Amino acid sequence: MQSSLSSLRVAAVVSALVPFSCTAARAQDPGMDAAMQANQMAMQAAQQANQQAIQNMQLASQLANQQMINNLQTDNWWATAPARKSTNPLVTSVFRTAAPRLSKKPGAFSAAIAVRLKDRTQGAEIYYTTDGWTPTRASTRYAGPITISSTTTLQAVAIAPNFVRSIVKSATYVFPATTGAQGSDSTLPVHTGADGVLILASDSPIPLIFAQPLSSGTAQAGEHVAFTVAEDMKSGETIVIPKGTPATGSVVRAVRAQPGVDPGRVAFRIDSLTLRGRTIPLHRVAVREGAIDPTAEDAQIAAGTAVTASIPAGTILPMP
Repeated sequence: MQSSLSSLRVAAVVSALVPFSCTAARAQDPGMDAAMQANQMAMQAAQQANQQAIQNMQLASQLANQQMINNLQTDNWWATAPARKSTNPLVTSVFRTAAPRLSKKPGAFSAAIAVRLKDRTQGAEIYYTTDGWTPTRASTRYAGPITISSTTTLQAVAIAPNFVRSIVKSATYVFPATTGAQGSDSTLPVHTGADGVLILASDSPIPLIFAQPLSSGTAQAGEHVAFTVAEDMKSGETIVIPKGTPATGSVVRAVRAQPGVDPGRVAFRIDSLTLRGRTIPLHRVAVREGAIDPTAEDAQIAAGTAVTASIPAGTILPMP
């Protein structure tokens, strides 16, 4: 019994001395507290900077998407009513920009070709795509011959002031399949920040696929659209964004086909992906238009269809 009491007294004395010893140690080294406070302040500043950077990237992506949507609105993209009528009161014909002409007819080729586009409406500008999506003013503007050396579907539209934009002119050029190993993942240009986070060094494309089908005949504006990352995105050998990472977007607008008049069209936006619990901003607005020949049809996008979004430089990515 006496031994137990002695042990308790010793333990109590030691417990009392520990905080005193720590306090004494700090008193002997007053720079320790200052260093700890400086580290804490630095960590807080880094966290605040990261949060501000994320907010800036989200805002930049939203603005980029909105600009592309604004382009669709100002190009008479969705117009089915007359955009311009003749000054002659007896004439009520709709003036639509004439479709551009392509210098090469679709077909099979064995060597690279140069395709020239020509407008047929005064003041018209031509925009084109080679990725399967309907061209808009946000697409590449035609400025000279387009070199094509692999199987490609070229689509082009003409846009003239105060006219309804042209119908889509499309041609598929087929080339022999190339041989050789194809990569199954892509590289992201990232660097490590001072606080250990990964920062995207430059704007980068993110390959996605639709996780669901979409049709202009049934889609509604604001409807959620699901995507997934199509392949592993790496930095060196480290997988930064795994294949299958979910991404989200929405329908901007959908117009049903009017048989014999206008094909259906559906526009969608891609806003972000979710990576390790964090929302990473993306931006892309694209349009799919249905076939017009031999009859106007609704636009259809099958599940698994590939589409590329952009992730802006400066985006902070969570560590793997």
